[in-house]
Amino acid sequence: MSPADPPFDDPSADLILRSTDGVDFRVFKNILSLASKPLADKVVKTEDADGVQVVKFAQDSKFLDIVLRHLYPVPPTAVTLPDVRLLAEFAEYYDVRALESRIVSYLKDTLEDDPIGVYSIAVTYDHLDIAAKAARLSLQLPISDLKSQLLENSTADPYRELIKYHAACGDAASAVASDREWFPPWEKWGRLIWTSNSDGSSNIRCTNCAAPDFINELPVQIFWPQTHDRDTERSEEPQKRTRFAPWRVWDYLRRSSSVLAHHPTSKAVTEEEFVMDSRFDCSNCILGTREDILEFSRIFAMEVEKAIEQVPLPDCVGDEDEDY
Repeated sequence: MSPADPPFDDPSADLILRSTDGVDFRVFKNILSLASKPLADKVVKTEDADGVQVVKFAQDSKFLDIVLRHLYPVPPTAVTLPDVRLLAEFAEYYDVRALESRIVSYLKDTLEDDPIGVYSIAVTYDHLDIAAKAARLSLQLPISDLKSQLLENSTADPYRELIKYHAACGDAASAVASDREWFPPWEKWGRLIWTSNSDGSSNIRCTNCAAPDFINELPVQIFWPQTHDRDTERSEEPQKRTRFAPWRVWDYLRRSSSVLAHHPTSKAVTEEEFVMDSRFDCSNCILGTREDILEFSRIFAMEVEKAIEQVPLPDCVGDEDEDY
Protein backbone atom coordinates (compact mmCIF):
# COMPACT_ATOMS: atom_id res chain seq x y z
CA MET A 1 0.00 0.00 0.00
CA SER A 2 1.19 3.55 -0.70
CA PRO A 3 0.41 6.68 1.33
CA ALA A 4 -1.79 9.44 -0.01
CA ASP A 5 -0.56 12.97 -0.59
CA PRO A 6 -0.69 15.50 2.28
CA PRO A 7 -2.72 16.21 4.31
CA PHE A 8 -3.99 12.62 4.12
CA ASP A 9 -0.75 11.04 5.32
CA ASP A 10 -0.99 12.14 8.96
CA PRO A 11 0.32 9.27 11.16
CA SER A 12 -1.84 10.47 14.07
CA ALA A 13 -5.08 9.89 12.11
CA ASP A 14 -7.46 7.27 13.54
CA LEU A 15 -8.91 5.93 10.26
CA ILE A 16 -7.57 4.75 6.91
CA LEU A 17 -9.63 4.91 3.73
CA ARG A 18 -8.16 2.47 1.22
CA SER A 19 -8.77 3.00 -2.50
CA THR A 20 -9.05 0.28 -5.13
CA ASP A 21 -5.61 1.16 -6.48
CA GLY A 22 -3.97 0.63 -3.09
CA VAL A 23 -3.58 4.16 -1.74
CA ASP A 24 -4.19 4.72 1.99
CA PHE A 25 -5.79 8.01 3.05
CA ARG A 26 -5.26 8.67 6.76
CA VAL A 27 -8.16 10.73 8.07
CA PHE A 28 -10.00 11.53 11.30
CA LYS A 29 -13.30 9.83 12.09
CA ASN A 30 -14.87 12.91 13.61
CA ILE A 31 -14.50 14.89 10.37
CA LEU A 32 -16.18 12.17 8.32
CA SER A 33 -18.91 11.58 10.89
CA LEU A 34 -19.80 15.28 10.81
CA ALA A 35 -20.06 15.16 7.02
CA SER A 36 -22.17 12.01 6.68
CA LYS A 37 -23.75 9.47 9.02
CA PRO A 38 -23.90 6.78 6.28
CA LEU A 39 -20.21 7.37 5.70
CA ALA A 40 -19.48 7.03 9.40
CA ASP A 41 -21.47 3.80 9.53
CA LYS A 42 -19.68 2.19 6.61
CA VAL A 43 -19.11 -1.42 7.61
CA VAL A 44 -16.53 -2.80 5.17
CA LYS A 45 -13.52 -2.67 7.52
CA THR A 46 -10.46 -4.57 8.67
CA GLU A 47 -7.64 -3.92 11.13
CA ASP A 48 -4.08 -3.20 10.09
CA ALA A 49 -0.90 -3.98 11.99
CA ASP A 50 -0.86 -0.87 14.14
CA GLY A 51 -4.50 -1.13 15.16
CA VAL A 52 -5.90 1.72 12.98
CA GLN A 53 -9.24 0.96 11.45
CA VAL A 54 -9.24 0.46 7.66
CA VAL A 55 -12.28 1.11 5.47
CA LYS A 56 -12.13 -0.20 1.94
CA PHE A 57 -13.72 1.89 -0.79
CA ALA A 58 -14.82 0.79 -4.24
CA GLN A 59 -13.33 3.94 -5.77
CA ASP A 60 -9.82 4.82 -6.89
CA SER A 61 -7.42 7.27 -5.23
CA LYS A 62 -8.33 10.16 -7.54
CA PHE A 63 -11.95 9.86 -6.48
CA LEU A 64 -11.13 9.79 -2.76
CA ASP A 65 -8.65 12.65 -3.03
CA ILE A 66 -11.21 14.94 -4.71
CA VAL A 67 -13.92 14.11 -2.18
CA LEU A 68 -11.75 14.41 0.92
CA ARG A 69 -10.36 17.78 -0.15
CA HIS A 70 -13.95 19.01 -0.20
CA LEU A 71 -14.75 17.56 3.23
CA TYR A 72 -11.57 18.59 5.00
CA PRO A 73 -10.90 22.21 6.06
CA VAL A 74 -8.31 22.64 3.32
CA PRO A 75 -8.48 24.57 0.02
CA PRO A 76 -9.82 22.18 -2.63
CA THR A 77 -7.85 21.72 -5.81
CA ALA A 78 -9.22 22.87 -9.16
CA VAL A 79 -11.92 20.53 -10.41
CA THR A 80 -13.12 19.55 -13.85
CA LEU A 81 -16.68 18.72 -14.79
CA PRO A 82 -15.95 14.97 -14.56
CA ASP A 83 -14.71 15.67 -11.01
CA VAL A 84 -18.01 17.39 -10.25
CA ARG A 85 -19.81 14.24 -11.37
CA LEU A 86 -17.71 12.24 -8.89
CA LEU A 87 -18.60 14.65 -6.11
CA ALA A 88 -22.28 14.46 -7.00
CA GLU A 89 -22.14 10.66 -7.06
CA PHE A 90 -20.47 10.55 -3.64
CA ALA A 91 -22.81 13.15 -2.14
CA GLU A 92 -25.88 11.21 -3.27
CA TYR A 93 -24.61 7.78 -2.20
CA TYR A 94 -23.46 8.87 1.27
CA ASP A 95 -25.97 11.69 1.78
CA VAL A 96 -23.24 14.31 2.17
CA ARG A 97 -25.31 17.48 2.16
CA ALA A 98 -22.29 19.62 2.91
CA LEU A 99 -21.16 19.08 -0.69
CA GLU A 100 -24.37 20.29 -2.31
CA SER A 101 -23.54 24.00 -2.37
CA ARG A 102 -20.12 23.29 -3.89
CA ILE A 103 -21.62 21.04 -6.53
CA VAL A 104 -24.24 23.63 -7.47
CA SER A 105 -21.58 26.33 -7.68
CA TYR A 106 -19.37 24.20 -9.92
CA LEU A 107 -22.26 23.34 -12.23
CA LYS A 108 -23.28 26.98 -12.57
CA ASP A 109 -19.70 28.02 -13.26
CA THR A 110 -19.34 25.55 -16.12
CA LEU A 111 -22.75 26.07 -17.75
CA GLU A 112 -21.36 28.19 -20.56
CA ASP A 113 -18.41 25.88 -21.22
CA ASP A 114 -20.27 22.57 -21.40
CA PRO A 115 -24.06 22.90 -21.14
CA ILE A 116 -24.53 19.31 -22.32
CA GLY A 117 -22.24 17.92 -19.62
CA VAL A 118 -23.87 20.08 -16.97
CA TYR A 119 -27.30 18.96 -18.17
CA SER A 120 -26.24 15.32 -17.86
CA ILE A 121 -25.01 15.74 -14.27
CA ALA A 122 -27.83 18.01 -13.16
CA VAL A 123 -30.55 15.66 -14.45
CA THR A 124 -28.88 12.58 -12.99
CA TYR A 125 -28.44 14.10 -9.52
CA ASP A 126 -31.69 16.06 -9.38
CA HIS A 127 -30.45 19.63 -9.77
CA LEU A 128 -33.37 20.35 -12.06
CA ASP A 129 -33.17 24.16 -12.07
CA ILE A 130 -29.63 23.93 -13.39
CA ALA A 131 -30.68 21.24 -15.87
CA ALA A 132 -33.35 23.59 -17.22
CA LYS A 133 -30.81 26.36 -17.62
CA ALA A 134 -28.42 23.97 -19.37
CA ALA A 135 -31.18 22.85 -21.75
CA ARG A 136 -31.77 26.48 -22.72
CA LEU A 137 -28.06 27.05 -23.23
CA SER A 138 -27.80 23.95 -25.42
CA LEU A 139 -29.62 25.96 -28.08
CA GLN A 140 -26.42 27.97 -28.53
CA LEU A 141 -25.03 24.83 -30.19
CA PRO A 142 -26.09 23.26 -33.49
CA ILE A 143 -27.96 20.02 -32.92
CA SER A 144 -25.00 18.10 -34.36
CA ASP A 145 -22.80 19.43 -31.53
CA LEU A 146 -24.90 18.24 -28.59
CA LYS A 147 -22.04 16.13 -27.28
CA SER A 148 -20.10 15.76 -24.05
CA GLN A 149 -17.86 13.12 -22.50
CA LEU A 150 -20.21 13.22 -19.50
CA LEU A 151 -22.98 11.62 -21.56
CA GLU A 152 -21.20 8.28 -21.19
CA ASN A 153 -22.27 8.23 -17.54
CA SER A 154 -25.91 9.14 -18.05
CA THR A 155 -28.96 7.26 -19.23
CA ALA A 156 -30.31 7.61 -22.75
CA ASP A 157 -33.73 9.05 -21.88
CA PRO A 158 -32.65 12.53 -20.68
CA TYR A 159 -30.38 12.92 -23.70
CA ARG A 160 -33.19 11.81 -26.03
CA GLU A 161 -35.47 14.40 -24.43
CA LEU A 162 -32.84 17.09 -24.92
CA ILE A 163 -32.56 16.23 -28.63
CA LYS A 164 -36.35 16.38 -28.98
CA TYR A 165 -36.44 19.74 -27.19
CA HIS A 166 -33.68 21.14 -29.41
CA ALA A 167 -35.48 19.94 -32.55
CA ALA A 168 -38.79 21.42 -31.39
CA CYS A 169 -37.09 24.76 -30.77
CA GLY A 170 -35.59 24.52 -34.26
CA ASP A 171 -39.03 24.01 -35.78
CA ALA A 172 -40.48 26.95 -33.84
CA ALA A 173 -37.61 29.29 -34.65
CA SER A 174 -37.48 28.34 -38.32
CA ALA A 175 -41.23 28.92 -38.71
CA VAL A 176 -40.85 32.59 -37.74
CA ALA A 177 -39.15 33.25 -41.08
CA SER A 178 -42.35 32.22 -42.87
CA ASP A 179 -44.67 34.16 -40.57
CA ARG A 180 -45.76 37.70 -41.36
CA GLU A 181 -47.78 38.65 -38.31
CA TRP A 182 -44.67 40.12 -36.68
CA PHE A 183 -43.65 42.18 -39.73
CA PRO A 184 -43.16 45.90 -39.12
CA PRO A 185 -46.19 47.72 -40.60
CA TRP A 186 -45.43 48.96 -44.09
CA GLU A 187 -46.85 52.39 -43.19
CA LYS A 188 -43.94 52.82 -40.73
CA TRP A 189 -41.37 50.80 -42.64
CA GLY A 190 -42.02 52.09 -46.14
CA ARG A 191 -38.30 52.56 -46.60
CA LEU A 192 -37.82 48.77 -46.50
CA ILE A 193 -41.19 46.99 -46.74
CA TRP A 194 -43.06 48.10 -49.86
CA THR A 195 -46.42 47.45 -51.49
CA SER A 196 -47.52 47.24 -55.06
CA ASN A 197 -51.16 47.42 -56.15
CA SER A 198 -52.76 45.73 -59.10
CA ASP A 199 -53.69 49.12 -60.58
CA GLY A 200 -49.99 49.84 -61.01
CA SER A 201 -49.52 52.14 -58.02
CA SER A 202 -46.81 51.34 -55.50
CA ASN A 203 -44.38 52.78 -53.00
CA ILE A 204 -41.45 50.65 -54.19
CA ARG A 205 -38.30 52.68 -53.70
CA CYS A 206 -35.88 50.62 -55.78
CA THR A 207 -37.10 48.72 -58.83
CA ASN A 208 -33.64 47.25 -59.30
CA CYS A 209 -33.74 45.05 -56.17
CA ALA A 210 -37.48 44.87 -55.36
CA ALA A 211 -38.82 41.33 -55.10
CA PRO A 212 -42.25 39.98 -54.08
CA ASP A 213 -42.69 38.16 -50.79
CA PHE A 214 -41.84 34.48 -51.23
CA ILE A 215 -44.76 33.50 -48.98
CA ASN A 216 -47.38 33.69 -51.71
CA GLU A 217 -50.48 33.11 -49.63
CA LEU A 218 -49.73 35.81 -47.04
CA PRO A 219 -48.79 39.09 -48.70
CA VAL A 220 -51.96 39.66 -50.79
CA GLN A 221 -54.65 42.01 -49.52
CA ILE A 222 -57.85 42.92 -51.40
CA PHE A 223 -59.32 46.37 -50.93
CA TRP A 224 -61.68 48.74 -52.72
CA PRO A 225 -60.37 52.08 -53.94
CA GLN A 226 -61.02 54.94 -51.52
CA THR A 227 -62.96 56.77 -54.23
CA HIS A 228 -65.54 53.99 -54.47
CA ASP A 229 -69.05 54.98 -53.46
CA ARG A 230 -70.42 52.18 -51.28
CA ASP A 231 -74.01 53.41 -51.84
CA THR A 232 -73.85 52.97 -55.59
CA GLU A 233 -73.29 49.95 -57.72
CA ARG A 234 -69.66 48.87 -57.70
CA SER A 235 -68.15 49.77 -61.01
CA GLU A 236 -64.47 49.41 -60.14
CA GLU A 237 -62.50 46.25 -59.66
CA PRO A 238 -61.05 45.56 -56.19
CA GLN A 239 -57.34 46.15 -55.95
CA LYS A 240 -54.78 43.53 -54.90
CA ARG A 241 -51.93 44.67 -52.71
CA THR A 242 -48.72 42.65 -52.67
CA ARG A 243 -45.80 43.02 -50.32
CA PHE A 244 -42.36 43.75 -51.77
CA ALA A 245 -38.94 44.31 -50.25
CA PRO A 246 -35.32 44.34 -51.39
CA TRP A 247 -34.26 40.87 -52.50
CA ARG A 248 -31.77 40.86 -49.63
CA VAL A 249 -34.63 40.76 -47.09
CA TRP A 250 -36.25 37.62 -48.53
CA ASP A 251 -32.90 35.92 -48.97
CA TYR A 252 -32.03 36.72 -45.34
CA LEU A 253 -35.26 35.10 -44.14
CA ARG A 254 -34.72 32.03 -46.32
CA ARG A 255 -31.19 31.53 -45.03
CA SER A 256 -32.29 32.16 -41.46
CA SER A 257 -35.02 29.54 -41.73
CA SER A 258 -32.47 26.95 -42.79
CA VAL A 259 -29.96 27.83 -40.06
CA LEU A 260 -32.51 28.10 -37.25
CA ALA A 261 -33.89 24.64 -37.99
CA HIS A 262 -30.73 23.04 -36.56
CA HIS A 263 -29.31 25.96 -34.54
CA PRO A 264 -32.29 27.63 -32.83
CA THR A 265 -30.90 30.83 -31.39
CA SER A 266 -31.22 34.36 -32.69
CA LYS A 267 -27.47 34.77 -32.30
CA ALA A 268 -27.00 32.38 -35.21
CA VAL A 269 -28.72 34.77 -37.63
CA THR A 270 -28.01 38.27 -36.37
CA GLU A 271 -24.28 38.65 -36.95
CA GLU A 272 -23.81 41.48 -39.42
CA GLU A 273 -21.74 39.34 -41.77
CA PHE A 274 -24.63 36.86 -42.00
CA VAL A 275 -27.33 39.51 -42.37
CA MET A 276 -25.51 41.64 -44.93
CA ASP A 277 -24.62 38.99 -47.49
CA SER A 278 -22.61 40.92 -50.08
CA ARG A 279 -24.01 38.86 -52.97
CA PHE A 280 -27.15 40.97 -52.80
CA ASP A 281 -25.69 44.45 -52.79
CA CYS A 282 -27.77 46.78 -54.95
CA SER A 283 -25.76 49.29 -56.96
CA ASN A 284 -28.81 51.51 -57.51
CA CYS A 285 -30.30 51.44 -54.03
CA ILE A 286 -28.93 53.64 -51.29
CA LEU A 287 -32.12 53.45 -49.23
CA GLY A 288 -33.32 50.59 -47.08
CA THR A 289 -29.88 49.04 -46.88
CA ARG A 290 -27.48 48.46 -44.00
CA GLU A 291 -29.08 50.17 -40.98
CA ASP A 292 -32.65 49.33 -41.97
CA ILE A 293 -31.93 45.68 -42.65
CA LEU A 294 -29.88 45.32 -39.47
CA GLU A 295 -32.78 46.82 -37.53
CA PHE A 296 -35.11 44.41 -39.32
CA SER A 297 -32.89 41.51 -38.23
CA ARG A 298 -33.10 42.66 -34.61
CA ILE A 299 -36.91 42.69 -34.78
CA PHE A 300 -36.78 39.22 -36.33
CA ALA A 301 -34.43 38.05 -33.55
CA MET A 302 -36.88 39.12 -30.85
CA GLU A 303 -39.65 37.14 -32.53
CA VAL A 304 -37.40 34.09 -32.80
CA GLU A 305 -36.65 34.22 -29.08
CA LYS A 306 -40.36 34.60 -28.28
CA ALA A 307 -41.14 31.50 -30.34
CA ILE A 308 -38.40 29.48 -28.63
CA GLU A 309 -39.61 30.50 -25.16
CA GLN A 310 -42.98 28.92 -25.93
CA VAL A 311 -41.42 25.46 -26.41
CA PRO A 312 -41.77 23.30 -23.27
CA LEU A 313 -38.53 22.19 -21.64
CA PRO A 314 -37.63 18.49 -21.55
CA ASP A 315 -40.03 16.54 -19.33
CA CYS A 316 -37.19 15.37 -17.09
CA VAL A 317 -36.45 18.93 -15.93
CA GLY A 318 -39.93 20.43 -15.78
CA ASP A 319 -40.41 24.18 -15.75
CA GLU A 320 -37.45 26.46 -15.26
CA ASP A 321 -37.38 28.34 -11.96
CA GLU A 322 -37.14 31.99 -12.91
CA ASP A 323 -35.89 32.92 -9.46
CA TYR A 324 -33.01 30.47 -9.57
